[in-house]
Amino acid sequence: LTEVANKYFEVKNALVESNPLTAAEAAKEVVKALHSVDLKVLEGDAHNEWMALLKPMEQGATGISTKTDVESQRKDFELLSNHLIKAVELFGITSDKTYRAYCPMAFDDKGAYWLSEFEDIKNPYFGASMLRCGENREVFRKR
Repeated sequence: LTEVANKYFEVKNALVESNPLTAAEAAKEVVKALHSVDLKVLEGDAHNEWMALLKPMEQGATGISTKTDVESQRKDFELLSNHLIKAVELFGITSDKTYRAYCPMAFDDKGAYWLSEFEDIKNPYFGASMLRCGENREVFRKR
């Protein structure tokens, strides 16, 4: 899952830069990382929980990888983010710190979450137009 998160950060950073081509390429790597997760270590309920999260994460990453419009990619990024956050909550990752950030203004004030490897807010839903909009809501630590 840590490898999935690391590839996800590349997507997030490309969206911060409003770079749809880089985001698309990075999202292809997320899909590869999702497919390389070792399912043998997941038994019983853990396996079922992972499988329930896998499909929407694949859908979000694939959506990003097949689009060139950054706003459309950001919608898919929200889907990917929401389910990856749940996976991190359930299974953890080995990064020292990962931040769950929130922007209340994303998607016409509906709000949206994302994961970041940095404490500083860099908003992937708005990029340069509102780069610092948001706040960290939670810190996931290595486990």
